[in-house]
Formats: sequence, C-alpha cells, structure tokens
Amino acid sequence: MTEWLLAIGFYTVLLTVLAGLLHYFASLLIRQLVRHFGRPLYLLIASIGVPLHELSHVIMCIVFGHKIHRVVWFSPVPARSVHGFVEHSWSMRPWPMVGNFFIGIAPLLFGSTWIYIMALLLLPDGDGLIATTNELLVVRSPMEFLLLLRVAFDELILNWILLPGRTTLFITLVVTIGIFMIPSRADLKHCVEGAMVVGVITLALHFLMPTLTASLYQWCIQATCWVMVITAGVLVLVTVILFSIIAFQTILLIVRNVLSYKRLRDQNSVQG
Repeated sequence: MTEWLLAIGFYTVLLTVLAGLLHYFASLLIRQLVRHFGRPLYLLIASIGVPLHELSHVIMCIVFGHKIHRVVWFSPVPARSVHGFVEHSWSMRPWPMVGNFFIGIAPLLFGSTWIYIMALLLLPDGDGLIATTNELLVVRSPMEFLLLLRVAFDELILNWILLPGRTTLFITLVVTIGIFMIPSRADLKHCVEGAMVVGVITLALHFLMPTLTASLYQWCIQATCWVMVITAGVLVLVTVILFSIIAFQTILLIVRNVLSYKRLRDQNSVQG
C-alpha cells in the first residue's frame, strides 16, 4: 500500500507543478494576445474554452448527484471575476461528498479527454502521436520523459506537413482548451474535503477488499499519468507560442531601432 500511495503522491505533485506552470504561462500568453491582437481575440478563445470548462463541472455534478441551481456558460463581462460558473449544492452523503473532489478537477480530466478525441478526429497520423503519448505513461526517468516529449513534438510536425490546415486547427483548439482546463481557486475550494472522503473510503476498501484496492491504485496512477502527459503537451505548445510571439516582437523592435538609427544617421549626414 505504501508504494502505491507514494507513487500516486509523486505523480499528483508532478501534475500539480505542471498545472501550475501551465496556468502561469497561459496567463502570460493571454496578456500577449490581448496586447498585440486585442481583447476580441481573447473573448473568442474564451467563448470556446470557458463553456467546455463549465460543461465538465456540469457532467460531474450530474454523475455525483449534486443539485445544479445555475449555470453561466460564458459571459463576455466577467461575473465574480470569472467568465463562467456553476452554482450547485449537495447532501452530506458519501457519494456527493466524493463528488466534490472530481467536480473540482473535472476541467483537467475532461480537457485531456477533449484533446485526445480531437487528435483522433483531426490529425492524419493521430495514431502515431497517441502511441507516443501512451509510451510516456510508462517512462522510467525524467530524461526519457523529455525525449518522448520531443518525439511527440516531431509527430505533431509530421502531421502538420501531411495536412497543415487540420493540424493548425488541432493546435489552435488544444491551446484554446488548454488555457482554460486548469481548475480555478473556486473549483478547488471544496476539492480538499472531497479528497479526504476519497482517502477514508480508499483506506477502508484497502482492508475490506485488498484486490479491488490494488486495481484502484493502478487505475489512479494511470489516469494521473495520462492527464499529466496531456498537460505537459499543452504546456509545451503554450510555451512555444508564447516565446514565438515574444521573439517576433523582439525582432520587430530591433529592426525598428536599426531603421530609426539609420534614418537618423542619414539625416545627420545630409545636414553635415
């Protein structure tokens, strides 16, 4: 049991770090997009990502028997500092209490699922990319993980060469969904108490049904790794796009300064 718990804890911490990095770089990317392309582009992206974010909460609320009072799928003018939210209530029975945990992390789970489905539907060689993703689930070292991420990136480039239009659409949708797949603070508000209930139930099952619990531990590790791999892939794409925009902006600034310096020098030459 200790080994399983340590493995789950390790991958959970790693996923939390990746999600935190994705949230940070996604925020930077949003600022760059708004700065260079205007707020309408951000609202267009949000109009896709936010409803999918809220849909994941709604699905989990239904699964775990929560009563839904109100859903704001998307509002261009933020209410409660967010563009969308789900108001729901629950009883103090174990099943709805467990649901608090899964409702909180639902955007990560379903965001990864949407991305997986889009890879199957849009990419001409999506099977190759998915096969590499599956290999990432059984890596034994950080260097192997980074190497396979590079292979996955090469697979994406291959897909772009084969069908650039559909692959560009895939990348756009992945970034759009990925920016909004991180649970917000409000999402995680009741997540801890839900996780505690999950822990108590899992501990009881460990003593009552050890075989079932071992399968449950293995499933949890695989699910966590799968979401972690998708999150890492989105993080790579977001980071590449962000630094591409910054690099392009820097090059334009350098060219502008060089041209200004040349123009000023020519004016001084004429005057002299």
